[in-house]
Amino acid sequence: MKIKRLLRKTHRQIGVFAALWLLLLASTGLLLQHRSDWGLDKSFITNQTLLKLYGVGKRVIAFKADNGFLIQVDKELVINQHKTLFPEPIKRVAFREHKWIVETGLGQTWFNQQGEVIQQFDG
Repeated sequence: MKIKRLLRKTHRQIGVFAALWLLLLASTGLLLQHRSDWGLDKSFITNQTLLKLYGVGKRVIAFKADNGFLIQVDKELVINQHKTLFPEPIKRVAFREHKWIVETGLGQTWFNQQGEVIQQFDG
C-alpha cells in the first residue's frame, strides 16, 4: 500500500511539473508565432538586468538627425528600424543629404535611410 501511495504522489508531482512546462512552451510559442500581429517585434527591452543577463548593451551609442536615428548596440546597427550587422565600434557619425556617414577605426561607411551600405572607404 505504501508503494502505491508513493507512486500516486510522485505521479501527481511530475504531472503538475509537466503541465506547467507545457503551458510555458505553448504560451511562448504563441507569442513568437504572433509577434508581428501584436506589435511585439517593434518593442524594445529596456530592463537593464535582463539585458545584462543576455550580455546585450555592453556598447551602446545613439544618434538622431532630422526624423531619423542611428543606434549601435554591441555588433548590431539600427538605422530607422532597419537592422544591420556592424561589428566595428563607431567613433563619429555625420548625417548629410539623407545619408549616414559612419567612421570607425578602419574607415568610413555610408548608409542610406534603409540601413543599406552605399559606399565604404578604408583607412
